[in-house]
Amino acid sequence: MAQSKSQAGKVEILVQNDRLRLRWSWIKSLGGDGRRYVLPLGLPDTPVNRKVAQTKAQIIEQDLATNHFDPTLNKYRVQQSTTRLTVVALFERYIEAKTPHVYKSTLIIPGLAVTS
Repeated sequence: MAQSKSQAGKVEILVQNDRLRLRWSWIKSLGGDGRRYVLPLGLPDTPVNRKVAQTKAQIIEQDLATNHFDPTLNKYRVQQSTTRLTVVALFERYIEAKTPHVYKSTLIIPGLAVTS
């Protein structure tokens, strides 16, 4: 199936193997090099991730129009969290968040010391 050409300065949101990616050309009339760019977002095709893709596309389109485009694409990549959270740390955060909303007796567990 042939895909239509996109308009100059417009970023297309595409789905390949249920993953979102962006595609556009940085044409010479916009100060570019005439190359086609593809940015795989690494996100599954969901309504929330589509909104992320639309936001990224708008940022790229704005940068193309104002000559602030980053040809390395580093500015546009989806930032993945590098912080790892252990189960114990997650449970401690959960207890901390729930503590103000439960009776104190709920927090008393035999053999477990609870501070606060």
